[in-house]
Amino acid sequence: MRRLHALIAGLPPDAAIHRDGELWTTQSNLAASTLELIDRWGRTNAALLISQINWKQDSYRRDALKNLGEQLRIPRPGAELAEPTKPTSDEAVIRQWFAKIGR
Repeated sequence: MRRLHALIAGLPPDAAIHRDGELWTTQSNLAASTLELIDRWGRTNAALLISQINWKQDSYRRDALKNLGEQLRIPRPGAELAEPTKPTSDEAVIRQWFAKIGR
């Protein structure tokens, strides 16, 4: 028991066991990440299939893509979900972003 306590006490403060007082194990984190990845993969495949179907009207394709809904995001204990950023077409913002990357 002493040895287990020493191992746990030696973990870094951002270790999974210390998150918000809740037990969020590596297996739980891996399972959540796997579910999110499978959801993303399924959405990508659905979007590709929708784009390949020969629709009578283009509005049907847009409606089918909208019906895919939001992607799966599983909240982790102690971490707030960041809102996805909206794409921008402002040239000044795009230049500024590329300038940051080029440094």
